[in-house]
Amino acid sequence: MTKIACVAGTATLLFLRGIARARPGKRPVVRTVLETMAIATAPGVAGLGVGLLIT
Repeated sequence: MTKIACVAGTATLLFLRGIARARPGKRPVVRTVLETMAIATAPGVAGLGVGLLIT
């Protein structure tokens, strides 16, 4: 249950960060939010992959 709460909290903060990045630059909000989430998710997935290879 803690992992779900952590992932949900992180996703919410990344979503808000994407909105905060889009507004001052007058960029498309959806695209900026998706870019922000993708940039943050990629290292997590890579770390998971390395962890699976090591164990």
